[in-house]
Amino acid sequence: MINSFNSYNDFRVRKALQILDCEPNQTVLGLARQLRLSKSRLSHLFKAQIGISVKSYVVSRRLQEAGRLLLTGAMEIKEIAYRVGYRHGPSFARAFKAQFGATPNRYRKAGTLAATMDQPHLLILTPAPRSAARPARVRSELIRATPASRSPAQKRGSLAS
Repeated sequence: MINSFNSYNDFRVRKALQILDCEPNQTVLGLARQLRLSKSRLSHLFKAQIGISVKSYVVSRRLQEAGRLLLTGAMEIKEIAYRVGYRHGPSFARAFKAQFGATPNRYRKAGTLAATMDQPHLLILTPAPRSAARPARVRSELIRATPASRSPAQKRGSLAS
């Protein structure tokens, strides 16, 4: 990822962006320690210069890197999640789906189609149409009788419901 780091006034913010560009798995606390700042001070500087929180930027950067790895490599999804800083697969999958609108597995599968289009960020994922062989799931509901339609025995509670 190529950024114009020189457009930001504070050298600490520029350095933070450079570190995150090279190491997207950095935590906010680790980044603050590397810059010899408190987590709070880094957050204030970053928000003032960039316009978003450092945590939001870190998450976004991690997921961008994960998307790139999903489309370019044959690494397992768990391995990609770990490489970009997620220790638990389900939290990675939730964050990824929130960012890209698809699970990592579906994003990877769609990437083969997107590679032929040469624009993976414009790919729109839609659910496959249901076939007659696989009917849609129907949710069962418990239908309760209204008080007016109960029999006198049901009102007294003598019949099992």
